[in-house]
Amino acid sequence: MVNRKLKTCPAKPWRPVRRSLGEGGSGIENRKWSAFTLIELLVVIAIIALLVSILLPALSQAKTLTRIAQSRSLLKTIETGLEMFHDDRIGDDEYPVSGGTINTVTSATIAIGDPLGRTNEYYTGAETLLWAMMGADFHGTPGFDGDVGVDPGELYELDGSNNPVVARSGPFMNLAKTEVLKIDDDVAGDINFNTGGRKTDGDGILAETIGDPFGGAVLYFRATPRNERIDPKTIYNRLHNDRFYVDHPLGNTTSAKNAGEPVTMNAFERFIWNPQIKSYRPHNKDSFILILAGPDDEFGTIDDITNFPLEPKNITAP
Repeated sequence: MVNRKLKTCPAKPWRPVRRSLGEGGSGIENRKWSAFTLIELLVVIAIIALLVSILLPALSQAKTLTRIAQSRSLLKTIETGLEMFHDDRIGDDEYPVSGGTINTVTSATIAIGDPLGRTNEYYTGAETLLWAMMGADFHGTPGFDGDVGVDPGELYELDGSNNPVVARSGPFMNLAKTEVLKIDDDVAGDINFNTGGRKTDGDGILAETIGDPFGGAVLYFRATPRNERIDPKTIYNRLHNDRFYVDHPLGNTTSAKNAGEPVTMNAFERFIWNPQIKSYRPHNKDSFILILAGPDDEFGTIDDITNFPLEPKNITAP
C-alpha cells in the first residue's frame, strides 16, 4: 500500500477585490449624484401638504373632543359643589341664587354681599355661581342674603385679625384647578356688561365667572319650584344670564307654538323644555340648570353642553 501524505497549503489572507469603474482605476467606485429636479421637489411639497391637510383636521377634532370631555367633567364638579352648598347652606336650605341686586332688598330682588363695595348693580347667575362655589374673595361663601343677621354688604367683612366676621362654608371647588374668567372693558361690549353704568373693581374687571375649557362662561340658573303652580315657564328666569347671550340664538325672544308643542315658547323656554312631559315643564324643575356654549361659542345651538338632555328639536329657533 502506498502511503500518500496530503499536502496542505497555508491559508492566504482574505483580500477584498476592488473593482475600478471609470477612469483613474483608483479602486473606488465613482458615482455622480444629481440634485432633485423642480418637478420632484414640487411632488414632495404636494405630498407633505396633503398629509398636513389630512392630519390637521384630525388633530383639531381630537382637541375639540378632549375639551368637550373636560367640559362635561367640569359640569359634574359644579353639580357636586352645588349639592354640597345645598346641604351646607348657612341660613336656609336652597341652591345659590342666580340673579340679584347688590345690597338692595326689595320684593323682586335678592341682596348679594360684594366684598368690592359695589352697590345697586344687577349680577348674573354665572357670577353668583363662582361666589357660591368659592366665595367672592375665594375663601369660602357666607351666603347671599341677610338671614345670618348682618347687612348683606357686610357678609364678607373681616375682623381685626383678618378673619371672616360671618361664618363661611366651602370652598366647594378647587381654585387651583378652576379657570376663572375675568370680564373686562375689552370684552364687555360683546357680553353687554357695559350697559347701565356698570362699575369695575378698580382694575377694570367688571365681572368674574367660572370659565369653561372653550374659554366661555358657565351659565347657572336656579329653579323656583313654587312658580310651577302659577306659570311653569317662569320656573327659570332667562334674564338671570341674558347678558351673555342677548345676541345668540338662545336670546331670541320671539314666541311661537310649533307643531306638537303644548304652549307658545321663546328660544330659552324651548331650549330647556322637557318634551317627555305632556304639559310644559323645564328640565330639572326642582333644582338648577347649567349651560356651556361649547365649541362654537354660541348659546342655544346643538353643540351646547348642559346638565340636562339636549333635545335637537328644541334647538330650532321659532
